[in-house]
Amino acid sequence: QQQQHRENLGRQIRQGQQQQQMQQMQQRQEEQQRRVVDQAQQANQNQNLNQNQNGLGIDFDENFGDLDAADGILEAMGLRGPFFNAIQYFMMLLLIVAVVLSLCVWTPMIIGRFFLALNPMRRLLYLIHLLSLAIDRACELVFDKLMPFVWVLIRPVLTRVVNWFGPFVIVMITPFAPSLRTILSSSFASDSGISLWEKLSSPKVRDLIIKQLREPSSVVQLLFPWISTSVPSYDASDSAASGLSLSLSAGANYLANTAAKDSAASANTFIDGLKQVLDYIAHDEIDIRALDELLSLQEWERELWGRLDDLGIPIYRLAFKLHSIASALTLTDRALLILVGNLVCVYVAWNIVNYMPRQNKRSLVYQVSRMFLLMAKIVYFVFIEVVLFPMLCGYCLDIALTPLIPVQDREYHYWAILNNSLTRRAIFWGIGLVFMLHFARCVSYCRQVARPGLLWFIRDPNDPDFHPMREALEGRTISQQTKIWRSAIMYCGTLFVCLGLPSYAATLIAPNALPMKYDEAAWADSFPRRLHLAVMLLVMTIRWGKPYALARVLLSFWWKVAARMTRLSEFILGTRDVLDEGRWVVCRYPQMPVILPRLWMPTHVVTEAFEELNTQASDRARDGEKDDAIPTSEFKARLQQRIDVALMQRYPWVDFVLDGQNIRAPAIDTVSVVPGRKMLVPVDDQGRPIEDKYDYEAADYPERRQAGDSDSDNDNDPGQRDLPPAAPESSFRDLRFKPMQHKVIYVPPRLRMRVIAFIAMMWLLVSTIFVAAVVSSMLAGKELCARVGDMPRNDYIIFAVGLLSVIALSTSLYQIGCLLAALFNRDGSLTWILREAGRQIYRAWITVWKLVGTTFFFFGFLPALYGLVFEIYIVVVLRAYLVNKEVELLFARTSMQAVKFNWLISTLYVWGLVSALRLFPNTRLARAVDRRFTGPPHTWQVWRGIVDIGIPAAGLALLISALPFVVTLLQLWIQGKLTFEKALQVLFLKDIKLLARNSMIITMISFSLALVWWACMIYKRWSRLARDRVYLVGQQLHNIDDDHENNNNNNNISEVDGAQANGNVNADGNGNDDENLPQIPAIVA
Repeated sequence: QQQQHRENLGRQIRQGQQQQQMQQMQQRQEEQQRRVVDQAQQANQNQNLNQNQNGLGIDFDENFGDLDAADGILEAMGLRGPFFNAIQYFMMLLLIVAVVLSLCVWTPMIIGRFFLALNPMRRLLYLIHLLSLAIDRACELVFDKLMPFVWVLIRPVLTRVVNWFGPFVIVMITPFAPSLRTILSSSFASDSGISLWEKLSSPKVRDLIIKQLREPSSVVQLLFPWISTSVPSYDASDSAASGLSLSLSAGANYLANTAAKDSAASANTFIDGLKQVLDYIAHDEIDIRALDELLSLQEWERELWGRLDDLGIPIYRLAFKLHSIASALTLTDRALLILVGNLVCVYVAWNIVNYMPRQNKRSLVYQVSRMFLLMAKIVYFVFIEVVLFPMLCGYCLDIALTPLIPVQDREYHYWAILNNSLTRRAIFWGIGLVFMLHFARCVSYCRQVARPGLLWFIRDPNDPDFHPMREALEGRTISQQTKIWRSAIMYCGTLFVCLGLPSYAATLIAPNALPMKYDEAAWADSFPRRLHLAVMLLVMTIRWGKPYALARVLLSFWWKVAARMTRLSEFILGTRDVLDEGRWVVCRYPQMPVILPRLWMPTHVVTEAFEELNTQASDRARDGEKDDAIPTSEFKARLQQRIDVALMQRYPWVDFVLDGQNIRAPAIDTVSVVPGRKMLVPVDDQGRPIEDKYDYEAADYPERRQAGDSDSDNDNDPGQRDLPPAAPESSFRDLRFKPMQHKVIYVPPRLRMRVIAFIAMMWLLVSTIFVAAVVSSMLAGKELCARVGDMPRNDYIIFAVGLLSVIALSTSLYQIGCLLAALFNRDGSLTWILREAGRQIYRAWITVWKLVGTTFFFFGFLPALYGLVFEIYIVVVLRAYLVNKEVELLFARTSMQAVKFNWLISTLYVWGLVSALRLFPNTRLARAVDRRFTGPPHTWQVWRGIVDIGIPAAGLALLISALPFVVTLLQLWIQGKLTFEKALQVLFLKDIKLLARNSMIITMISFSLALVWWACMIYKRWSRLARDRVYLVGQQLHNIDDDHENNNNNNNISEVDGAQANGNVNADGNGNDDENLPQIPAIVA
């Protein structure tokens, strides 16, 4: 038995070995077959690649067109043909650039300088002078010659009227004119027999009235606050050149040094400070006598200039600016000079286009002028949309957030805006651009939540019929400007209402925390040092915490609540709710409005009655022609009857009254917009419009009109209605009524008021979120900073810390809520729920530590290293340059400030790089990132990602950072100047002169090598294209065709596929494996 047991055991071992050998043989066979298939596929890919490169066997679509034009363009660009074509292409580019510069810069500059040399302001003022002379002569004739005769006739009548009604008028005027009351009471107190007319005609009263009339009115003071101020005095010792040497930079220094202090001491209110600012802008300390001598003003010009200056018009400032533009000494003056020249060209071209005779409209001058006007129109609208519009939004956002700034700092804030105008404009432009992008994102999400067709008045960028450039070219300029101003009003109103009022409300709610105090001396160093690592929590929260999802959930929920409260569920959301189609009435108090009826009214009765009726009949206006369709009035009558019966039986103390009407509304956001057509049109019981200006349905479908005319017994046909006239033929024929773009929906009474109430509720949501975020961030920031024992002096840093904590906490609660909702919405026992909860907690823990590790390394450690690269290659070079210019105080920073600033810049760089990888998914780095960090965070391969991506990037940063130090220390050692103290000065960036030079040299060498490498790659590709082009020509000349080779290759692939299928069958045990092994080399052959 033991021997038999040994034999059985040996047999089992041999069988296991045989099975193992068979498995190994099958694995080798599969690997060999896979290798053969891969080789065949690679050969086919190489074949196709060579064919595509050589232009052979390319099967284009029939509509692709001929490639001769493309070949000609490529040859003209220098990518095909001899190398001399590339030189020609480069010269052609230089010629095009020179022509564009000459037409757009040089020629307008010459035209602008010639136009300003003609002194257009003197010509305009001369016309004003002639007009004033004519008015003076006419007034002299009327008042000096004619008025005495008229005065003799009307004086007795006027005297009686004044004596009768004057005392009552004087009693009403004297509270507003105390000086008049004083004169009348003091000068004529003893003379009781003098009439009121004689009192008013006295010299004292006349002088008082003339003095009051000479002073500017309140309206003029409001429009021109600087009018009552005096022009800066002129010192006779100054020369003419000294007066003209004052420029905007001198004015900026004056504003920064003296004006703010003087205004803070003298101006008690904000209006006084603004008045001083505008007064400074009006005169800018311009030497009036020097300007007079320079321009050689005549006597009438001096008199007219004085009048204009008295009216508050900054004529001296304007003249000085025009003279500065004509000189074109600064970049701003040159830009303005080019703008003046282009405006003159536009005016000339407009006159040519509008006043050219009909027979000359085919001339070259007319065509060039028309094309120039179109180009200027496009540039004008693009400049408004891209530059002015975001800048306006930035300014409005700054004004809206003004309540968050302390009152004592607001005046300095406006002085700083005037002082650093260019920098502030750039900042406001960037802030406004970010706001517009987020506003567009909010509108796109509102399109997802709202009913399709609700936001038809806001153009959808995804609309295939939306062509902004074509509309700008073909549309009228006035209509385009009207649209722009409407958009500007909408944006500015949104900012002031949704951010300005909540900011003011936040200061009232939390007066101890707001407004925010700002300390210039406390910059980034005042950030709590114990919370430095918490800044990376913001990156992790925004990148993976999905705060936008939380905002979307809140917005969607409030949309539904607001739509139900205003009975606009179908109009706003597109979902029909029968509870919105009527109102609740308490029988005892029929006039009392019912508040929140869904909470305490028997709504289920109405819903059940509607569902029961909806199964038996349908509304013809909504559902169209069906078998059970009935008119709207009959459907509502039946529904009202059912509701009344059900409520009378169960709830006799309340009634539900149906009201409202059906309208035809847009069904898509890309609906055709035609002038004269109403978008919301009431319909009758059959769903036909009853208040439309034109009968678009009958005009676009004449067969229905003819059918209605022929069949007079059918009341449902359009021919039996009192139809308005058919819509006229116009250019909007392709945008006429289309039934598929509209649908019939229900709207309650007083629709406009309900829409306004809905918008107010949406504003209430935005305001509540904004106020809650601001107040809670300030309170949370102060609490956190107090607990860590490092309270900063800058409230903006406290607000940043609090906002970070609020965002992190809210997103964490949102994610936890989503997990709990997904967990408890599933069916299962308590044990399963607990087990699933444990798994979710474990997954959440894995997610958290992977997110923390990824954020710390890729957005903390790696940006710190690249911040060192930024410091060495950019900041050090700038510091050395500024030291040579003796303005090195601009980079006077502490070490902590430098580290924080460089880390912030590098973090933005890494963020931008990660975002840019989405645009280039086929790069090696993008594929590596996708392999390691694609999918949910708990499935990421963090360690392998750090090893494969992070460590090489960190090593490259260290190598790049250390290279200038190594070169500098080696150079000092060669010169014999290397000491321990010198090395420490270089390493701690104290001695940066030599380091900056080496960094610049290394940067230039690196860029040169990169350009050489790119040039080699371009030449390699160009030579390959040229070789392929020559080969293609030779192949066409010799009629060489390698279709036979293609067929052989395809046959080989098919045989390999068949062999792979046979191998799989034999591997399953349905064939002989040994017979297939010798066939593999034959297939390869």
